[in-house]
Amino acid sequence: MDKRKLFTCTDYHCAGVVARGVFKCGKATVWVQKYQDLLTVRALFVFAILDGVMTKKRKPNLHFLLFIAGVILLTTLFVYFKKNEPLNTPNQYSRVENRRAELEAMPNLETATFAGGCFWCMEAAFEPADGVIEVISGFTGGAEVDPSYEEVVQGQTNHREAGLVFFDPNIITYEELLDVYWQQIDPTDPDGQFADRGYSYTTAIYYHDQSQQDLAETSKETLIESAEFGKPIVTEILPASEFYPAEDYHQDYYKNNQRRYDTYEKFSGRKDFVESRL
Repeated sequence: MDKRKLFTCTDYHCAGVVARGVFKCGKATVWVQKYQDLLTVRALFVFAILDGVMTKKRKPNLHFLLFIAGVILLTTLFVYFKKNEPLNTPNQYSRVENRRAELEAMPNLETATFAGGCFWCMEAAFEPADGVIEVISGFTGGAEVDPSYEEVVQGQTNHREAGLVFFDPNIITYEELLDVYWQQIDPTDPDGQFADRGYSYTTAIYYHDQSQQDLAETSKETLIESAEFGKPIVTEILPASEFYPAEDYHQDYYKNNQRRYDTYEKFSGRKDFVESRL
């Protein structure tokens, strides 16, 4: 850990993601564990540059130091206002609850629930598939009623982040959904997924009926027999329990905040992992 600086920032609107990107400049290394926003990531790059300059005993000019000071000031103000904005607004769940009611009222649709680490990634993986009508990000598996995002990711509940998939079985089968799921995760990781660590990011398949259970267990056995990973498959197969939608701003995050999502997906390690298996 010599010459390694640790920066930890929390951003409720970036879902507390852990971006374990390693940025090197000169002899300095910055390990980004959690980032507040892309603004903070930019600031960390600046800190790395400054550290590299100072490590090499170069004297930065006045304009450079003023630039550093400006970035730090802007980042501090951004973090302050984000942390002090109200998180529990009256309508934070209204849109997703209404949409869920509409989907559940459609007689031709079935549901599937998958926990695969960050729930944004479950939306991004399943929604492009033909026959998938929508994926709702939320929490499941715990006993606590109506948990908030902050409670779940801080380990105050026994919930996992998960995606509730509404699909048309006449277009896409549950077996095909299982194929998509296994392709998107590292099923050997017992402590989270990629850069996201903690129980809430561990993997599980929640079945809604006996047929789904049988198919899920068969697909897991097939994966084990393939010996693709060379390590035990730890993804659990469990009965579906109450699913609590996450706040509205988490829904369709990969679409509504594409730049942030793409940055997260890349630096978390998920994107490279998934592409390596294609």
